[in-house]
Amino acid sequence: MDGTKEFRRYGIRLSIHSLTGLVNYQIIMIMRKILIISITAFTAALFIGCSDSDYSYTSNYIYKNDSSRDITMKSYNYANGDLLEDANYTFVIPAGNAHTLRFDTEGGFPYPFMWTSPTGADYIVISNGEKQFTNTRHSSTGEDKLFRSETYEILKNNDKKRNRTYQYIFTDSDFENATHIEP
Repeated sequence: MDGTKEFRRYGIRLSIHSLTGLVNYQIIMIMRKILIISITAFTAALFIGCSDSDYSYTSNYIYKNDSSRDITMKSYNYANGDLLEDANYTFVIPAGNAHTLRFDTEGGFPYPFMWTSPTGADYIVISNGEKQFTNTRHSSTGEDKLFRSETYEILKNNDKKRNRTYQYIFTDSDFENATHIEP
């Protein structure tokens, strides 16, 4: 026997060597398809994995009102020499409730109230309807605690996922030395 087999029914004469070559060719074609699919999937994963969201940091600032009265927080910024209220960051917190601000930034966690404008807020006025106090960004008298992250409690710190939650709690004692509001 010379390794040749005749398929009389189909009129085909094949050798064992040609069958082996055909099988090898089919295996090579299957492996080629797997390689192309693998390279395509790897390239797609590479581009998806390098999106801008990999550099995004999420900060949640919770302002909790544990005082006996509703409080209002107003943010002011200097623009062209004028002090303007930033309506996007002016809000009322009812007594016993909280207000959360969420910010997504790139490159690091922002300091409190640095996200209100390109230069950050300059003044924050906190009022309970009867008294008010002001925090300034560049205070030398200690009236800048809302601008300093160390005065906030960190409730959640997940650096791996670049997510932090800060909390600042207002109480009645915050208003003890505050200025009376003129009617």
